[in-house]
Amino acid sequence: FRRLLELEPEDAEARVHLATLLLQRSAAIDARAVLERGIGTRPDSPELHFLHGQACRASGDRETARLALKTALRLDPGAEIYAALG
Repeated sequence: FRRLLELEPEDAEARVHLATLLLQRSAAIDARAVLERGIGTRPDSPELHFLHGQACRASGDRETARLALKTALRLDPGAEIYAALG
């Protein structure tokens, strides 16, 4: 996914997949960086905000996590996001 992002830096789907892999490998700080860049180019992506919230929570930044999850919920009010807020 990193190679794809070198070629297509605005590819939100590739960012979602890379961030998911990074979170699974307990690399929350790296996932945050990937997601923050993606949010900069695709601020309307609920997936990016949702994963950003997960990465922030995993790195201990609960306030930023809460704000990211609220943004994701505003963009796409889905049940998975409600569970993450709980």
